[in-house]
Formats: sequence, C-alpha cells, structure tokens
Amino acid sequence: MNNNPAAPTSTATVNNVTSAAANANLSKQLFPNILHEVLSCTDEEVTDAIAWLPHGQAFSIKNPQNLEAKLMPRFFGKGKYSSFTRRLNRW
Repeated sequence: MNNNPAAPTSTATVNNVTSAAANANLSKQLFPNILHEVLSCTDEEVTDAIAWLPHGQAFSIKNPQNLEAKLMPRFFGKGKYSSFTRRLNRW
C-alpha cells in the first residue's frame, strides 16, 4: 500500500490531471493559435470535421456537428458552433 498522500490513486487521476493541464495551456492561447493547432492535426476525427483546402490558403468546416461535439471540447474546452463562428469572424 502506498502511504504517500501526494501519490495518484489511479491512472485515471493522472490522465485527468494531464488533460486538465493541457486544457489550461490551450485556454491561455489566442483563438487563432488554437485554430492553427486544430488545422495542423492529422487525426482523422479532426480532418473529417475541419481541414485546410488543397491550396492551403483557407480551410473548410466539413462537419459542424462533429466540430461542436468532439473537437471544441477537446481543443477549446467548451463551446457551441455559433460561438466558434463568432470568434472566427472577429479574427
């Protein structure tokens, strides 16, 4: 038995702390930086929802529902698609 009170009790705790730290780092970044990180991701889940166009000068949102449900919580912490487009229009 581990008597160290500071030691994590499970791998789930470690993973949640790691995810929380990653989200904290993302929340400190500006919206364009996070968006660029999303667009640079090669994960199929990301590229099925949002991706650069072939010429690389613009991007396309292919699946707004997946962007809102899966990617926004992962990269932006939370949010709705309408909030995403509003932030996008500000930049």
